[in-house]
Amino acid sequence: SSSPIGDSSSSSSSSISRKRTFSQTKSEEICTNIAAQMEHSQNEERYSFYEFVGRLIGQAVIDGRLLDIPFSLVFFKVLLKERVSVYDLLQLQHYLGKSLLTLNEICSKIDEINPIPSKAKFIELENDPNFQISNCSISDLSLDFTLPGSSHISLKPNGSNCSVSLSNLREYVTNVCEYFLVRGVEKQFASIRKGFQEVCSLKLDRFCFSAIEFQEILCGSDGNRILWDFSMETLRRFTKCSQGYSVDSPSILLLFQILNDFDSVQQRQFVRFVTGCPRLPVGGLKNLTPRLTIIKVPASNYSCPKSKQLPAASTCSNYLKLPNYKDLELMKEKLIYAMQESQSGFQLS
Repeated sequence: SSSPIGDSSSSSSSSISRKRTFSQTKSEEICTNIAAQMEHSQNEERYSFYEFVGRLIGQAVIDGRLLDIPFSLVFFKVLLKERVSVYDLLQLQHYLGKSLLTLNEICSKIDEINPIPSKAKFIELENDPNFQISNCSISDLSLDFTLPGSSHISLKPNGSNCSVSLSNLREYVTNVCEYFLVRGVEKQFASIRKGFQEVCSLKLDRFCFSAIEFQEILCGSDGNRILWDFSMETLRRFTKCSQGYSVDSPSILLLFQILNDFDSVQQRQFVRFVTGCPRLPVGGLKNLTPRLTIIKVPASNYSCPKSKQLPAASTCSNYLKLPNYKDLELMKEKLIYAMQESQSGFQLS
């Protein structure tokens, strides 16, 4: 199930307006939270915050910047008004989505029947185990056209008096998904679009990118799911070495070997350490702007022995300031320590 993001303990008005503003998926991505709209539908400060999110996205598009915000694909699909389905709801409301997916599978079986079943045929199918859930017919589930968990919200006129059966099951599944992903968050996304248009002239309703392309452009290529290409060849081609280093320097070759051996988590930590964002743009290192630059730090800059010297970074220019280590294990130890200790701030910048 989705979990809230934000400070739920603060009593200040600004914190309350952000409480449960976004929901987190199982893959730790975020989207707007329908519960926030239902609980605070009249909170104008909340909508001003969504406008701010829209302005932030618009400015990032204009500047060509990556956002260190893991917006989910569902977020972009709703933002661009693309078609959504029960599989999208499954990402945000896992248990509800799983239940609807079971109902959707029955709908798919009905769609395979040719010709379309008559009313009498639907009644007959109610007793068919292939169209039941755990030997229980759809009519016996006592479902009606109200929002699951919020019986005061009707999915259609007089929905509380309209029972769900095999004949209208597809309509029910579609309406639940549409409410959770579209109608229920309409005001929130309208505010995000409004904020976006305030700073960016691109029209989201006539956008030139799909949702998945927009996600990659704005949030980068997700190294949490895949390994980026940190091969020796790629690092030599798309890394700039200066101020005492070249791509053939012994310390640089040691660094490339270490980076080549990193797993996806370590890759993200390294990229965040050097660039300030744990994701690379689409295309990886070759499209990183400014280019990853490694410079030598003279020993005179340190007041401690080489065994205690740590790498540092300048995230604005994607600079890695690397002491001239001669030992691979020492370099790896110091680099990983610097990466891990700098994930929540700029202590080593």
